[in-house]
Amino acid sequence: TGTGKSTLATKLCGALNLPQYDLDEIHWLPDWQEKPTPQFVEEVREIISEESKSKTGWIFCGNYRPVQEMLMDHCDYILWLDYPIWTLVLPRLFYRTFRRVFFKETCCNGNYETFYLAFCSKFSIIYWLLTSYWKIQNKY
Repeated sequence: TGTGKSTLATKLCGALNLPQYDLDEIHWLPDWQEKPTPQFVEEVREIISEESKSKTGWIFCGNYRPVQEMLMDHCDYILWLDYPIWTLVLPRLFYRTFRRVFFKETCCNGNYETFYLAFCSKFSIIYWLLTSYWKIQNKY
């Protein structure tokens, strides 16, 4: 999170005239409810199946473990954005989160980030970054 995946995906889709699918938009339901995993997996499978018929290509943005292998099996390229946390990722994430909170921008399928959710709860995206960044770095 905070690396610029969505921004890059949007620019690539525009330049290459390809459809874009954001896994956060597919995964989250209103009021920050998670879509049941079988339903999430099936929706991604359906998108891949439909897009495979067109043979023009597509871009998925994000990384969710339940669909990771399926996406890797059907893609030609994987772009992994690997930026330093302290000088780039965390400042970007703070900026984006403040912007979403104070300007009430929607994200993740029409949801809103609140100050409490973003900065004071165990569900904070900043907390998630600080507790998962190095695990993900080591894994990939």
